[in-house]
Amino acid sequence: MTGIGLTDTVPKHIVYTDHIYYDVGRQLIDFELQQQKKDGFFSKRRKYRDVGFTKSRWLLYANARTILSNEIVLDFDIEEKESISNFKNRILQSISVVKKYHKDVRPFYSGSKGVHVHIFDQTLLNMNAYDREEHRESMLKMFGADAQKKSERTTIALEYAPHWKTNKLKVPLMDEHFDTMQEVIIDARKTHTK
Repeated sequence: MTGIGLTDTVPKHIVYTDHIYYDVGRQLIDFELQQQKKDGFFSKRRKYRDVGFTKSRWLLYANARTILSNEIVLDFDIEEKESISNFKNRILQSISVVKKYHKDVRPFYSGSKGVHVHIFDQTLLNMNAYDREEHRESMLKMFGADAQKKSERTTIALEYAPHWKTNKLKVPLMDEHFDTMQEVIIDARKTHTK
């Protein structure tokens, strides 16, 4: 497979995978990437080192990744009867608490109906896999976030790539994303009740 050429504009999600491998993971942590599509197609996962170093064209279509060993992902979705304003307050309060204890906190609009708060914590690297999972699980419970994100094998939407369900980009969280989430949620609820 040929790589992305020097004259090609490298998409931001590929630049970000380089950032999390080299800067966040300090070249010590490999992670897996995947292509996911709305029609149910999920590609075989590929390690960053196998596709990232060569800038494989396969990367152009990657839109999901696994959680890093030094990462906690708080995945918040709006509750069924929760208002957008209550959801927004819950997210902002959680981010405020997390930032008191962690330096590298990155809230992202997931591209669908929720928010991913990425916490990068180098102290996780001093733990074995079991202890990291236990630590993540306690944080997820504390904040009422999705319990599936305790495992490093879990895939999450890739930053700056289109979400597989909505085709909306996963981008740093801004105020207007709460309006976008409301639209996605209303559409999902209409589809669910049919």
